[in-house]
Amino acid sequence: MSLLDGPKGTDNDVVAEAIAITKRATELRDAAIAQLLAQRQRIDRDLLTLGHVAPASPSGVGGKHSAVAAVAERAASAVHQARTTKFRSLTLAQIGRLILEEYGSLHGKEIERLAKAGGFKGGTKNFQNYMPVAFKRDGGFENIGGNTWKLKGTVEQAK
Repeated sequence: MSLLDGPKGTDNDVVAEAIAITKRATELRDAAIAQLLAQRQRIDRDLLTLGHVAPASPSGVGGKHSAVAAVAERAASAVHQARTTKFRSLTLAQIGRLILEEYGSLHGKEIERLAKAGGFKGGTKNFQNYMPVAFKRDGGFENIGGNTWKLKGTVEQAK
């Protein structure tokens, strides 16, 4: 029976149908909210992966948004941890190769900064003295002047 059918049914039928429709509407609303929150979490994760940090809520009020912010903060912390440990088990020559493959040519100070940010611990007291030795020992690097370094393959291709 439907509400549009008219006064054929009893009052109990109308009430029962209204309750059923309300219950179904609530279920659909809850399903829609769950779907949107799942999409929002995926979007937040993707934004964090790309390095975007959402601005803080101007109201500072907690609630569901603060739970999402807590998840986002934990994810950002995990991404930061991964960035600070990616070079931990590599040699300086391996690290230099990875950095220069990504950036092309860099000054020694920038290579040092990126290596340390990635978790490199060795030779940190005399990094600028240690780096040229490690690079020359490897043989795959070339100093193009002014303590700026390139991979040998990219130097030959540039000529």
